[in-house]
Amino acid sequence: MKLLAKIISVAMALSVSVGIFAGCGQKSIDTENYLEVYVWDAGYGTAWLDAQLEDFISQDWVQEKYPDCDYGLRFNDDNSFAAGRIAQGSTNTIDLFFAGDMQGTFESYAYDLTEVLYEQQVPGEDILYKDKMIDTMYDAMAHHSDTGEVRYYSTPYMFGMISYIYNVTLFEDLGLTVPNTTVELVELCKKVKGMEGKNPAYPYTHTIISSKIAYSNRLFDLFWAQYDGIDGVSNYFNAIAPDGTRNSVDIFKEKGREVSARVYENLYKESLGYFDRSSITYEFMAGQTRMLTGEGLIMCCGEWFSNEMAELAEAYVERGYDYEIGMMRPPIVSEITDKTPSIKNNGGDKKLSEVIDDIDAGRTAPTDPAVTQEDFDLIRKARGVMVCPDAINATAVVAKDATARDMAVDFLLYQATDRANSIYAENTSGGMQAFKFVLKDDDPELYEKMMNESRNTFRMQADASEITHGDNTEIVYGYYPLVEYGNFTAIESKGLESLFMSDESATAADIIAEHDNYWLENNAKRFHNALQRAGLE
Repeated sequence: MKLLAKIISVAMALSVSVGIFAGCGQKSIDTENYLEVYVWDAGYGTAWLDAQLEDFISQDWVQEKYPDCDYGLRFNDDNSFAAGRIAQGSTNTIDLFFAGDMQGTFESYAYDLTEVLYEQQVPGEDILYKDKMIDTMYDAMAHHSDTGEVRYYSTPYMFGMISYIYNVTLFEDLGLTVPNTTVELVELCKKVKGMEGKNPAYPYTHTIISSKIAYSNRLFDLFWAQYDGIDGVSNYFNAIAPDGTRNSVDIFKEKGREVSARVYENLYKESLGYFDRSSITYEFMAGQTRMLTGEGLIMCCGEWFSNEMAELAEAYVERGYDYEIGMMRPPIVSEITDKTPSIKNNGGDKKLSEVIDDIDAGRTAPTDPAVTQEDFDLIRKARGVMVCPDAINATAVVAKDATARDMAVDFLLYQATDRANSIYAENTSGGMQAFKFVLKDDDPELYEKMMNESRNTFRMQADASEITHGDNTEIVYGYYPLVEYGNFTAIESKGLESLFMSDESATAADIIAEHDNYWLENNAKRFHNALQRAGLE
């Protein structure tokens, strides 16, 4: 079977169980030379971390610094485990945590990494750890204390991507083309609905499926960043209006939020029939399984789908469901042509799609002389936006009271090396960590090996890494002071998928207006209170 990524069979542990993998042989636990590690298995498996740990303890410099070293790796699928365990303080024996939602442990239970990690040189490379990090990921890790001091208590350990996975086999059977733009995405849905479920290869009229988790809501920030750019998103959350004015109610004049919400309006209204309403009742694994059985054509998901569905995919092949599942780059919001006049005035969405084809082909300049380089570059940046906002929640934290604290920090340093990045890519089917590393350039031998295996998702991820890393990576994140301390938001509710499905009269403009009015009523009292709590006013 052609699966969207390499099949790695990793047994999923129960939330109360742990897996232990030995490094240099069994050693006494809770010593400075025994690194005890925990990772939350959120669908990526644990093979990547086990492989990195094994390689780490084999390094000469590690052996010299930590003689006869060893490690233990624990994992489960309980996202609350790490925060609860590190909060045990001195009774906790785990040194290093890789998990989500650890922010509440900072200062009280997490080791300050500002000097010991961020200001240190990456082993064997002439670069500091903080400089090897993708710039915006580094910025997102900043923890602002009540006094305004910036410290770093965590570091990201993955660079997860979000987009639509799709049934490549059925696309070919039905004569469908992967959409480059949101207009093309809507046209695709119309075409499938027009088939009236009469094609035996796909006896359904809907195109899109989902699950209770509704991963599609995570695309809101992505579509917004395509339109306004990461600077526009950042300015909004820093209370900077489109004209540059600070702390002004004019920040609500930005257009990207409404543009993004309109994508949902054009896809999820029940009367349109593009979305399978019943799918929102499924648990995430059940929803994703429907992609394996050909009951949906596209589903918003992340590149974690590969490892998460590996065993089930093999089982369904034996049952006759032999489909290739791919992952497309996120379609670009068609309204972006408002900002690219040479594209809008020379074919509009059709020309936009042609420009995107040029970008995907690796071109750095437009083939059509009517398209300006400036407009081409703006679209190229938008094409590089594909990071899941949740990726910024996946962080590594060293316990303040850890016995093997120094070894834990050294392992984090090691993870920034090109060698560690290659190991991560190989064990996650081309996945990326949060460092400036492009597999095609920095490990061409591994790149060619993986490309020759013709895995659809790896091709997408490899190409994406070249674009995003090469352009200083566009990314969306929400750890701004105005968000952290002022509870400031972009829309009142991000449940856009179900909102438009349940309310036929809802419009993107109304949703944004309702949100903004909340902050603007009573002479913008709530907005100014948020600014004050964030220390901006």
